Amino acid sequence: IWSFQRDPLQTLVRLTRTYGDLITYRFGPFRVVLLNHPEAVQRALVDNHPNYGKRHSPFYRMLKNMLGGGLLTNDGEDWLRQRRLAQPAFQRRKLEALKPMIVGCTEQMLDRWQRHPQPVLDISREMMQLTLQIVGLALFSQDLSQAGQAVGEALDELQVQMGERFSA
Repeated sequence: IWSFQRDPLQTLVRLTRTYGDLITYRFGPFRVVLLNHPEAVQRALVDNHPNYGKRHSPFYRMLKNMLGGGLLTNDGEDWLRQRRLAQPAFQRRKLEALKPMIVGCTEQMLDRWQRHPQPVLDISREMMQLTLQIVGLALFSQDLSQAGQAVGEALDELQVQMGERFSA
């Protein structure tokens, strides 16, 4: 039997390999639909997005209670208003201007990996540090990568809390 709690990513991979690109399964009391084909994702997130709102999802309601109402958790008019406010930051020319900084941060990480004495690295921690470094530099001109451990611990706790609520 596959266990989401023991190895969620491997469980999703096995479900996909066993059942294909469109999977429906139970997760605690919830019915979940897993889309693995780009055309299905396009249909749900772009072509038919009004039919797949977050408002009725217990997962998003729980997440909204924990994280507040932001782009990730909002829906409808609130989401659209926030998206329009954030959109200028994601214009192609602004993203292009960030490319040298992103490449530089990534190269620093890869250089550090080359010098690392151990053959195994915690890739989750490494990616968290890289993400915080890039986001911190892009938004605040500050390297926030050292906050990676605290952010990682907070996300781990959030995952535990959500898992407990889903399993109850």
